[in-house]
Amino acid sequence: MRAVAILCFFMSGASGLVFEVIWTRMFSLVFGATTLAISTVLTAFMGGLALGSYLAGRYSDRLQDPLKAYALCEAGIGIIALALPLLVSRFDALNIWLYATFPENFAVLSAARFLVSGLVLVVPTTLMGATLPLLSRYFVQTKSEHARVGMRVGLLYAVNTFGAVVGVALGGFVLLPGLGLSLTNTVAASTNLCLAAVVIIAYLVRRRLPAPAPVDPEVADLLEQVTVNPPVPLKVSSAARTAALVAFAFSGAVAMVYQQIWTRTLSMNIGSSVYSFTIVLVAFLIGLAGGAAVIGRLAARTRDPLGWLSVNHLLVAVLAGASYMLADKLPFIFLFLIRGEQLSADTVLFSQFLMSLLVMLPATFAMGGVLPLTVRVVASGLERVGRDVGSAYSVNTVGAIVGSFLGGFVVIPVLQLEPGTYAAICTSAALCVALALMAPWSRARKATSVAAALAVVVAAPMVPRWNVAHVTAGLFRLSIARDVLQTGDWNDPKLVYHRDGIVTSVTVEEWSSKHYSMKNNGKVDASTGDDMPTQITVGLLPVMLHPGTPKLKPDVALIGYASGVTAGAVLQYPVKRLDVVELEPAVLEGSVYFEQVNNKPMSDPRLRLVTDDGRNFLAAGTSKYDVIINEPSNPWITGVSNLFTRDYFEIGKRRLKQDGIFCTWVQMYELSPRHIKAIYRTFVEVFPYAYAFSAEALSSDTFLIGSNRPLRPDIRRLRRVFEIPSVKKELKRAKVYAADDLLALTLLGPGEAKAFTVGAEVNTDDNALIEFGAPRDLFNHKKYDYFISRVYGHSWIYGRLEPFLRGYETSEDFAGLVHSLLRIGKFREATHFFTRVDEEKGPKGVVSARLMDLLSPQYVEQVEVPLSEGSDRGLDPIKFPADADAKKMEKVIHEFGQAERLARAKSFRAALDLVEGWPEKWLEEGGEDFQLFWGFLVYKCQDFHTAMKIFDPLMEKKGFADRRPALLYYAGRTYYGNADYAKAVSALERWIAYCQKAGRPVIPKKVELGAPGKYGLQPK
Repeated sequence: MRAVAILCFFMSGASGLVFEVIWTRMFSLVFGATTLAISTVLTAFMGGLALGSYLAGRYSDRLQDPLKAYALCEAGIGIIALALPLLVSRFDALNIWLYATFPENFAVLSAARFLVSGLVLVVPTTLMGATLPLLSRYFVQTKSEHARVGMRVGLLYAVNTFGAVVGVALGGFVLLPGLGLSLTNTVAASTNLCLAAVVIIAYLVRRRLPAPAPVDPEVADLLEQVTVNPPVPLKVSSAARTAALVAFAFSGAVAMVYQQIWTRTLSMNIGSSVYSFTIVLVAFLIGLAGGAAVIGRLAARTRDPLGWLSVNHLLVAVLAGASYMLADKLPFIFLFLIRGEQLSADTVLFSQFLMSLLVMLPATFAMGGVLPLTVRVVASGLERVGRDVGSAYSVNTVGAIVGSFLGGFVVIPVLQLEPGTYAAICTSAALCVALALMAPWSRARKATSVAAALAVVVAAPMVPRWNVAHVTAGLFRLSIARDVLQTGDWNDPKLVYHRDGIVTSVTVEEWSSKHYSMKNNGKVDASTGDDMPTQITVGLLPVMLHPGTPKLKPDVALIGYASGVTAGAVLQYPVKRLDVVELEPAVLEGSVYFEQVNNKPMSDPRLRLVTDDGRNFLAAGTSKYDVIINEPSNPWITGVSNLFTRDYFEIGKRRLKQDGIFCTWVQMYELSPRHIKAIYRTFVEVFPYAYAFSAEALSSDTFLIGSNRPLRPDIRRLRRVFEIPSVKKELKRAKVYAADDLLALTLLGPGEAKAFTVGAEVNTDDNALIEFGAPRDLFNHKKYDYFISRVYGHSWIYGRLEPFLRGYETSEDFAGLVHSLLRIGKFREATHFFTRVDEEKGPKGVVSARLMDLLSPQYVEQVEVPLSEGSDRGLDPIKFPADADAKKMEKVIHEFGQAERLARAKSFRAALDLVEGWPEKWLEEGGEDFQLFWGFLVYKCQDFHTAMKIFDPLMEKKGFADRRPALLYYAGRTYYGNADYAKAVSALERWIAYCQKAGRPVIPKKVELGAPGKYGLQPK
C-alpha cells in the first residue's frame, strides 16, 4: 500500500501544478494579467494550501486510516476541477460590475477579486494542502518511523515535488500546446479521480487478503532498528521548535523572493515565452525536490538538526550569491552552448534549461533541505505527527504568500533586482544566525557561525555589479545571437535608463547621438530609428480611415504606451479623447527619453492614462470608442499572446461604436507563415470587413484593420485630413508624403483577407495556438524569411485597390496613386492604374509616365547614360594618395585604361575585377568621379547592395549630382534593384527634372557598342 501511496502522491504533484497553471490562466483571462490580479489568484491558491495543511494537521492524528481520507481528498479535487471552468466562465459579468463599481479604487477592486478567487479555490486547494499531513501520518506510525520523520516527510515532499516537475514539463510542453486549456484541465481532473480510485481499490484488495499475524508494536520497532540504520534519539526544547517554525515561515517568504528574482533575471536572458517560464519553474522544482530527498536522509541521522538547519540557511545565502554573479555571464554561456550547433527549437530550449539549472540548482537544492530538517526539529511526538507536519507546512505556505507579495510589489520594483538579491541573502544569513544561537552548540561554534554569516553579508556588496547591457542583450532572439557569434562584437550601447518594474524590467539604450531604443526584459519594443514609421502609422492610419473623418472628433483607445510616439501621433489629429492603457509604470518613466520624437503626449489634456492590463480594460469597461488601436509587444511573449486571440478581438469589437474601427499590429518577422495566417484568420473570424496594411515598403510590421461595415476610403476626404498641418508633418516622419501613400500600403483589400487565410487555424484562449507556437518560430526565424519576400514579390496576388477606392476621377488623381504605388514597389498595381493617366493633362501625369518608363524591366539593360552626361569634359582621372608607389600608380593607370575598354565592350565583370584588385585605400580615396565609375561597374554586375553603398555618399555630397547627373539615373536604378523603392523614385524624379530642364530625352537612346568615350573617361 505504501508503494501505491507514493506513486499516487507523485501523480498528485503532477496534476496539482497543472491545476495551478490552468486556474491562474483562467482567472487572468477574466480579471486581467496585471501582476496584482495574478497575485490575488496565487495568494488565494496558496492560502487554500495553508488552510488545508493546518486543518488536516489538526485532525489527521485522530484518523484510524488517513489513507482513506487522502483518497477522498484526491477525488474531491478532481470533481471540483471538472466544474471549475464552467463556474469561472460566468465571471465576466461580475468583473464588469466590479470594474464599474470600483473603477479607481484598485485596493478594493483587488480585495474583491481575491475574495471571489478565494471562494472558488478554497475547497480544492484546501484538499490539496491536506494531502501532505495525511500521508505523513500514514507513513509515520511507529516510534522508529517517528525518529525518521524528517526523512519520511522529506521523501514524501521530494516525491510530490518531482511529480510537480513532471506536471509542469508535461503541461507546458505537451498537454497545453496539444490539447488546449479545457482538455488539459479534464486530463488533470481525471488523473486525480483515477488516483482516488487506485487507492480505494488497493485498499479493498488488501482487505480481502489474509490478515498477517499480529506483531507487537514494540517488537516491530525493535526489528526495524536492527534491519535499518538505528534512529538517532533527539531532544528539542519548545523554544527551539518555535524558532524552527518561525524560520520556516521566513524561509518560505525568502524562497518566493528568490524565485521571482531568478525568474525576472532569466527572462531577460532566455525570453518571456511560456516555455521560458516553464523551464524556470522546472529547474526550481528539481532543486527543491533533490534537496528534500538527499538532505532528508541527513535529517534522520543527525543529533543536531537545528544546527544543520542553521548551516543550511547559510548555504542558501552563499549559493544565492554565486547565482547573482552568474547573471551577466549568462549571455556568454548561451553563446557557448549554441556555438556550432545545428539549432532547432528543442536545442535552444535545452540550452536555456541548462542555463536555468546553472543559476538555480545549487541554491534551490539547499532550500529543499529546509523542510526535512525543520520537520525533524518540530516533530514532538508520534501522536502529533500530522499536527506537527501540518503546522510546519501551513506556516511555510503563509510565508510563501507574504514573500510572493513582497517580491512582486516591494523587493523588485522598490529595491530593484540587484539590491533585492542582497536583501534576500541578508535574510537567509539572519536565519542562520538566529538558529545558530538557539542550537545546542558551544560558544565558539556559535561565534564561528555568526562570523560566517556576517562575512557573507559584508562580502556580498563587494561583488561587481551586473553589466545590465549584457543582461538585456536579448540573445534569446537567435537573429541577435547569430550576429554576435559572427562578428564577435556586442556593440554595447550607452544605458541611459534602467528600472525593474512590477511587470517587466525596462531599459532605454542610446546607440548614437539621440538614437534611443526601449527594451522590456531585453526585447526592443520601441525606438527612434526603424520603428518610427510603424509607431506613427499604426496610430494615424485607423483614425484617418474612419468614415467620420475629418468632421468627427473620435474617441480613441490605445493599448500600449511604450515610447509614446503612437500616442503623440494620434494626438496630432483633432481627437476628442485618447485613453492609453499601459501595464508597466516604468515604461512611462523611460518614455521621457523619447520626448524629442513623441510630441510629449503626457502633457496633452485629451490623454487619459490607465495603468491596467489592456485586455481587462476593454473587457471590464463600458466606454465605447470610434477607434481602438492594439499595439502590444510580440505575440510569442506569454500574456501578450492573449491580445491576439479570437476572444480578445470579440471583446474589442463589443467596445466599438457603430462605425468603429479596430486596428492591431501584427509582426511578420520571426513568425511562421502558419501562425501569421492564424492571427489574420482569427481577426477575420471576428470582423466581417478586415483589411491589412504594411507600415512601409517591404516592412515586416503589418496592421489589421477591422470593422462591422465596409471601408471605402475616399481620397478626397483623406487629402483633407492629410492637409491638417500637424498630421501632414507627423506622417512625413513615417515616410508618408501624400494621402495616396496610405492606400498604397494596402496588403489585403476587401474580401482578400478571407481568401488569404483559407485553411488557417483560429487562435483562441483555449487552444493558445500562438502562445505555444510562436516561441518555437523565434528559434527558426531564418526558415520563414522567404514569406516576407513572397508578400512583397511579383507573385503576391492580393492588395488590389480597384474595389477599395473612392474619389479617384481625374488623370492627375490616378497619376498621384501611380506615383505612390511605385514608391512602395507595387509595379503591377501601378501598371493597372496607369491606363487611366493621360500625361497630356498635368505635370503629375508626365512624371508618372516617365517613372513607369524608367522602372520598366523591359528596357533597363538596353540603354545607358554616359557618365559625363551634362558636361563637355570627361570624368576626372583617379586620384592617388601622396605616399603612393610610382610603379603601382603606373600599373593602376594602365589597368584603368583596360577597365574603360572592357566596359566599352560590355565586359563589366572583367572591368570590375581589375578595379577591385587595387588597394582598398585607393578605391576609397580615388575621387568622386572614380567612385561614380566604380559604382557604375558594380551596378552593371547587378550587385545592387554594394553599388548602393558606393552611390549613397555621392548622393549626399552637395552639388555632385548636379555636376554628374548620370549619378541620379544609376543610383535610382540601383535603389530600385535593391528594393529601396522610395529612394529610387526620389532619385529618378530628380533625373526627370534634369532632363526636362536640359531638353534631353528622359529615356536615353541606345548606345552602340564600342562607341568611343561613351563613359566620358579622360584618355590616359
